[in-house]
Amino acid sequence: MTGIYQRICCKPYGVAAALFMLASIGSSDQASANTVVYNCQGGESLNATFNNQADTVRLEIGTNLTLTLNAAVSGSGMRFTGNGYEAYGKAGWLNVKRPGQTELRCTQIGSIGTPVTSPPQYTPPSPPAQQYASPSFNCNARLNATEARLCSNPTLAGLDRNMASTYAWLRGQLPSWKQGQLKQDQRQWLGQRNRCGSNDQCIETSLNDRIAYLNEYLEPGQPPQQQPPQTGGVTFPFQARSWGGIVRSGPGTQYGKIASLNEREPITVLQQTGQYYQDRPWFKISFRGRVGYHWGGIICPTGRTVPGTYQVCN
Repeated sequence: MTGIYQRICCKPYGVAAALFMLASIGSSDQASANTVVYNCQGGESLNATFNNQADTVRLEIGTNLTLTLNAAVSGSGMRFTGNGYEAYGKAGWLNVKRPGQTELRCTQIGSIGTPVTSPPQYTPPSPPAQQYASPSFNCNARLNATEARLCSNPTLAGLDRNMASTYAWLRGQLPSWKQGQLKQDQRQWLGQRNRCGSNDQCIETSLNDRIAYLNEYLEPGQPPQQQPPQTGGVTFPFQARSWGGIVRSGPGTQYGKIASLNEREPITVLQQTGQYYQDRPWFKISFRGRVGYHWGGIICPTGRTVPGTYQVCN
């Protein structure tokens, strides 16, 4: 054995190949037993024949591919390259990088001339914990904190599916000119929902409010409008901003407060209610994924003049 090691270590990459080959051969004193047998992931077979005199390795991958690689790096391990392939490893394992294919990870099970008994099988790494909640979106994508909670909480995931199916149904009932407005409103709501982070109660409230809003988008029993509804020449819904103020549960100061809006906060105006306060009407609005009533004196429409509102937003 000493003679073999001394003879092959004189090559430029002999140390690397010799260390690997000797470790692979084990106690055999026969230098001819230099073909190492591997079992690879997916059940693929690999034979690697190391030629220390030429500093090469011949790889037989399965039954359809044979190629020869040249030693590339010396050291305690080994590395061979050629034809776009790269093989690297140490005693007991060998990995092969293949152009345009997944890397082949292989475990030594013996060598030619050495009996192979009960070859070990490749065991892939354990997959991540199975998601047990199924919201309306792909949980394998990159997620924010709110989406991560929806993917791990079955109750929230069920509400999300309910919301998504209601939204999809509603879009199918609307004329095309109104579908775009609903889509923009949905994006605004998603931004508000995501501010909940991982707070389950906040997410649940946001989803329940959104479902209620979508169900109220069409008045109960009212067929979808085929033409834009008109009120004094104004088309609803339209985008606007609030100058700040109270949103109430009904069209009047006698109704309870449900929220306060910030100055210039975006809203969607759904309809004019016909109820007035100080010569200006109350409007039904959508805000933060919710529905409420806002006085026209603190509403500024975006890019249009609407009777009963404050002014046009710049």
